[in-house]
Amino acid sequence: MPQKVLTLPISDWGGGLNLNADAFQLRDNESPDLLNVDIDPRGGFYLRDTITAINTTVLASTPANVWTFSSSDSTVKHLLVQQGNDAAYSTGGNFTAINPDALATTGKMRGVTFKDKCYIQRNREQVAWEWDGTTATAMTDVHGTYNDDFAAPANNNEMPIARYIATWQNFLFHANTVESGTAKRSRVRFSHPNQPEDYRTNDWFDVSPDDGDEITALVPWKDRLLVFKNNSIHAVFGYDHNTFQQVLVSSTVGAIGQEAIAVAEDGVYFFSWPEGVFRYNGKQVEDVFYPLRPLVDDNTIPAAYQSTITLGWLRQRLWVAVPYASSTTPTRVLVFDPATSKYGGWTMYDMALGPMLEWQPPGSAATYIGCAAATGRVYKLHQTGVSDLLDGAASTTVTGYLRTRWYDLGNAALVKRWKRPRLVLDDDYSATLRLDVFKDYDSHVLSRTSTLGITADSTGTLWNGSTWNGGVWTDGTLGSQAIDKGPLIGRATAVQLKLSSATTATKWGVNSLVLTYVPKRVR
Repeated sequence: MPQKVLTLPISDWGGGLNLNADAFQLRDNESPDLLNVDIDPRGGFYLRDTITAINTTVLASTPANVWTFSSSDSTVKHLLVQQGNDAAYSTGGNFTAINPDALATTGKMRGVTFKDKCYIQRNREQVAWEWDGTTATAMTDVHGTYNDDFAAPANNNEMPIARYIATWQNFLFHANTVESGTAKRSRVRFSHPNQPEDYRTNDWFDVSPDDGDEITALVPWKDRLLVFKNNSIHAVFGYDHNTFQQVLVSSTVGAIGQEAIAVAEDGVYFFSWPEGVFRYNGKQVEDVFYPLRPLVDDNTIPAAYQSTITLGWLRQRLWVAVPYASSTTPTRVLVFDPATSKYGGWTMYDMALGPMLEWQPPGSAATYIGCAAATGRVYKLHQTGVSDLLDGAASTTVTGYLRTRWYDLGNAALVKRWKRPRLVLDDDYSATLRLDVFKDYDSHVLSRTSTLGITADSTGTLWNGSTWNGGVWTDGTLGSQAIDKGPLIGRATAVQLKLSSATTATKWGVNSLVLTYVPKRVR
């Protein structure tokens, strides 16, 4: 009597990329190797979206940082970037340079919007700027001319010289300051309430000034202002100069810089070296980088260039741009989606991005922005198509792949006779995929390979007017699917599949995979 063919259906890859486990430690929904694919929280995976350059005219230098400014009446909606000593603004296309002086800035500028002005700090090297949407004005150093009278605001275009700036509780905060030429690396100063150009002499506090560390970021989040150092995190609570108080959040991890932090609904994500990415959820600090920690341990993310790491919270996912292998600037983006599984899931893109943000001026749709890591370009992310338009004209075809975990049916020693795998594919696009098969825990020896062809379903037939005999059952507003078979696998204790883009430049997606097999008797 012939043995019954059994099936192993697989549709969940929500665990994402895991480089920290061997073949026997991966969860069922994890992958040991993938690139340029996104994981669908409902099941399946698909080729990532593309990116397109905003500016056809190249900036004077690589954009070192990015921030936004919108006026309260929505007449001004600017995306601003730092280009060398200057800033530049865009309303959605090419950038226009702005600079009130010719002073040099070697580090990063950082800007915030408060009371219809954009205030820009210049890395503790020069006085701050203010930008009203039309004119950039260099401010003067407030040190030595403090205004101690709340009732008589001077509004004299003065501000502390500092590295970091933030708005919280209707105050402007400045951290890592310079006062009388002396660096105050642990100091935080704050303005008069609702008066961003007036400061009192004693409205400041130091954050663990004797720890030998320095402030690396200021981040407002919910009811607290988070103050990051390299190796610690502190929270400031209160609502005015009489009630501000500090609470230690962590004395073991911190943030490597302001751009290595991203604020999300579920917490504040930050990169602490050499531990990786953590999330502060308001109660505790959580490690979310465990699956990718070998990238740091083996120096794949080079320690020498950790300062180039940037984080962004875009479209409900965390983007982490990192230098990779021998690169000195970011060439890969690690993307964490907390919705794909209980623990979230990571994927990886081959994008050379720098600072990122989500730009949504009042009354406008959200645009997801990423600066180029090594050119004078700024990109729109999450674009349609199959090619990255990195310079606005020439295209780079996106190819991707995902390698599954090893499937041994719970018995690593028992030989099975594997039949042809079935795949449920997204046929919204015509595409050709490659399916590679590996056997017996050897990921270096290719056992079988085949191509899978998908022809887009363009019929778009509707429910209305169909009959039982008409064969018309597809709703034209819904995506359709195609089923294809892979090669006959044969005898093996375990199998692993790799699905990748073939030569055709097109979008594609895999919704489900079914392995078929006949178990062999133990002799």
